[in-house]
Amino acid sequence: LFIARQLREIMAKLGVRTVDALVGRTDLIRPRENRITHRADTIDLSRILGDLPPVHYREEDKYDFALEKTLDVSVLLPAFALIGCVTLYPAVYNIFLSFTNMTLRNNTKTFVGLRNYIRLFGDAYVWQALGRTFIYMIIGASLRVICGLGCALLLRSRSKVNMFTRTAIILPWVMSEIMVSAVWMWILNHRTGLLNGMITLLGGQAVGWLVDPILSMLSIIVASLWKNLAYSYLLLFAALQSISLDLYEASRIDGCGPFQSFRYITIPMIKPTLMVVMVMVSISAFGQFSLTYSLTGGGPVRATEFIGLYMHKQAFTYMDLGYGAAIGVLVFVINVVMTLLYRNVLKSDT
Repeated sequence: LFIARQLREIMAKLGVRTVDALVGRTDLIRPRENRITHRADTIDLSRILGDLPPVHYREEDKYDFALEKTLDVSVLLPAFALIGCVTLYPAVYNIFLSFTNMTLRNNTKTFVGLRNYIRLFGDAYVWQALGRTFIYMIIGASLRVICGLGCALLLRSRSKVNMFTRTAIILPWVMSEIMVSAVWMWILNHRTGLLNGMITLLGGQAVGWLVDPILSMLSIIVASLWKNLAYSYLLLFAALQSISLDLYEASRIDGCGPFQSFRYITIPMIKPTLMVVMVMVSISAFGQFSLTYSLTGGGPVRATEFIGLYMHKQAFTYMDLGYGAAIGVLVFVINVVMTLLYRNVLKSDT
């Protein structure tokens, strides 16, 4: 308001109605030769402001920072309320349920203290499910990072083939996991699946991709990699694009080969992004549920029963909400610990 009123008084003194007319007043230009362009390019504002009375900063022109803070809070309040309803409240309620014996067979909740946690620590199936989950997380996260980095390196150049390949990588990522599960069920079905049909046509025998304990785990890892590869690929591709090509040119002149350039230039430059990707894909892999539930249901003989699926079975198949909530609290604590460990690693790396 202060600046607008000052500009309005200047325009009134000069007899102009628009800002364009004010800019067009060439008689206000004070000649000053520019040694590079040889143009007179400095406007003498003292000639405009010289005869004007001083404009005082009025009290009502002060910016109301309290009002701004109130507006900020009012704008963010709906988002905070939504986050609280869909995230904070369920988490707190889940912790409360873990101290009760609530089941889906009745609606009564009786406080049982640490009974569910004592049962949890004595349940061998919980630790077996955690072991399978960590195995899947380590293998799946490593493959996502390695394959994502490999695709980012191979598809750095611009070509029609690379554009088609990028689209093929990103397309599964935007699909829901239920659709991905349906596609891979059609491919891997041991009776009518596409893959076994091709093997049979070539003279081989059908393979039980989803009924063999080892092959079922590998099948879920491959399906998950196909679904989630785009996330690590996009982040690492963006990191690679930020590396100046001059560094590679200088290393080539100094006699470095492709492997040395990758080791001493590429990896150090993208290391922060690489660590972030590892954190995110590890947490995502630890919470795997939909693909396993749709493809194998945890079988065969619990070979693909991860901790998320075991928690779901206890809560909704066996209707023991209290015990399922206790397992959920354990999963939450493990995720927090992993996040803090990765955060310390990122901080030390920075």
